[in-house]
Amino acid sequence: MRSKDIIASLFWLLVGAGLIFEGYHEELGTLQEPGSGFVIFWMGIAMAGLALLLLVMTLSKPAPAGEPASPWFGPGLRKVLVITVALLLYAYALIPLGFLLTTFLLMFFLFKGINFQGWLVSVSGAVMSSLAFYLVFNHWLSVQLPEGIFK
Repeated sequence: MRSKDIIASLFWLLVGAGLIFEGYHEELGTLQEPGSGFVIFWMGIAMAGLALLLLVMTLSKPAPAGEPASPWFGPGLRKVLVITVALLLYAYALIPLGFLLTTFLLMFFLFKGINFQGWLVSVSGAVMSSLAFYLVFNHWLSVQLPEGIFK
């Protein structure tokens, strides 16, 4: 898996560098008045930073004899595909159902169906994370979110 981590980190480092390059050539703006390249630029910084961190961590440790399976190959692939489908359904349902309900359903599914948490943890975690996302995006960042059935 070490070689796969090296290849993946180099790939995402290149993608991050591309985002940084493209975002920089757009209008960056400021934190108070972001331009069209602001999010792209900072997502590239975050992506490249995480890829660089993975690369350094991978290269700093010797490869263990019994490496764990990669989530992209073998039994972990099912979980990756299920989460991908859940995110596609989230994107499809966001406008008709609204941000709060759709985010609650996604988070509940991730807590209960993927992470196998109990009912109390799943419901309370989904409620708290949905409300936290709503407060950050709607109130702090003033992003207009889909209201859906809460019109």
